[in-house]
Amino acid sequence: MKCREKQPGCAGTYERWTSHIQRQAVCQNPSCLLSKAEKNRQKAEAKKAKRDRATTRKQKQAAKTIKELLKEAQTWCNRAILLRDKGKPCISCGKPPTGKVDAGHYVAVGTGAHWPIRFHWANINGQCSQYCNCGLSGNIIEYRKALVDMVGIEMVEYLENHPAYSYSKEEAIELKAHFMEECRRLEREAE
Repeated sequence: MKCREKQPGCAGTYERWTSHIQRQAVCQNPSCLLSKAEKNRQKAEAKKAKRDRATTRKQKQAAKTIKELLKEAQTWCNRAILLRDKGKPCISCGKPPTGKVDAGHYVAVGTGAHWPIRFHWANINGQCSQYCNCGLSGNIIEYRKALVDMVGIEMVEYLENHPAYSYSKEEAIELKAHFMEECRRLEREAE
C-alpha cells in the first residue's frame, strides 16, 4: 500500500495488516504515525466542537420566549413577502418602488390583539417604505381598495374582524421553520 502521510524518512509503501482491534493506515515510520495521529486528533476535536455548537444552539432555542420566537418568525415572514413581491408595484399607491420596500401589513400588528393575522399572507404585501408605509402610516384606504381587488371583500373583512388567538411555543417554532423554508423556495424559484 502507498503511505498517504509521506513524512521525512517515509519509505512510500508498506505491507498492510489488520487486527481485530485496528487496521494499519500508514507505514511504520514514526513521523508518518505522528502525523496521522495528529490528523485523527484534529478530526475528533472538530466533531466534538460541531456537537457542542449544535447542543448550544438547541439550548438557546429552548430558552427563547414565545415573543422572541414570533419576532424571528416575523422577520422570516417579511423576507418571504419581499421575495414574493419583488418587482411588483406598491400595494397602496400602485407605483414601482424607487427606494426601500417594506412588508407592509394591512391590519397593523403593533398590539397583541392583531397577532393572529400577523403572518397571514393576504395581510402583508410589498409597500414603498418612505412614502406609503412610513409617510402615510400604511396608506390604509388605498391599501384596502387594492386588497379588495386582489383577494376579495370576504378576505378583507376576515382580516378586519379576525378571531382572537394566541400562539404556543411549538407553533412559533413551526412558523419560523415554515417561513425559512418558504424563503428558500422563493429564492430557488427566482434563480
